[in-house]
Amino acid sequence: GRGPGGINLLNDISIELLPEHVASFDAERSGLPRGSLVFVTHIGGKPLHLQVAAAKLLKTFGMEPVCHLGARNFASVDEYAAHLSKLGEAGVRTVLMI
Repeated sequence: GRGPGGINLLNDISIELLPEHVASFDAERSGLPRGSLVFVTHIGGKPLHLQVAAAKLLKTFGMEPVCHLGARNFASVDEYAAHLSKLGEAGVRTVLMI
């Protein structure tokens, strides 16, 4: 259906997944068009490398990962910068920082 301003809500959609759910995500059966935004959360206490691996996998599915980062989950600016670097290497172009 079409939303305000003529936006096709079925084509302009995003979803959010936990990193551990990405491996079982069936991009073809989801009905999402290639290039759809998939927000990948990071829950405090979970290893950051899980988010990086999930982003890489989403790229292979033809999706555009948007990593959701909470400032409180980083011990330092250096840890944050290192994680951003790894996400960039994984092909992530956008993050949501709160």
